[in-house]
Amino acid sequence: MNSWHQWWRPRSRRVLDVGTGAGGALPALAATGARVEAIDVNPAVVALATEYAERSGVADRVAVRQAICTTCWPSRAGSTPSGRAR
Repeated sequence: MNSWHQWWRPRSRRVLDVGTGAGGALPALAATGARVEAIDVNPAVVALATEYAERSGVADRVAVRQAICTTCWPSRAGSTPSGRAR
């Protein structure tokens, strides 16, 4: 089976990678010719993704940023991601 980056091509010159994690997809996304905006809520993985983009030689086409999200995670057991009770 082929990997997604062997057949996928963006419809735009810009790609948004939400929840980028350590940035494993960044080199393949940048290889399509698109400029990549990558975001994650975890500052530690934002640092890892930034470093990975630099080591992969795609830092000139990739911007990694920390997203600020106050309602991303349930604040109590039994709540939904929006914070509302089920």
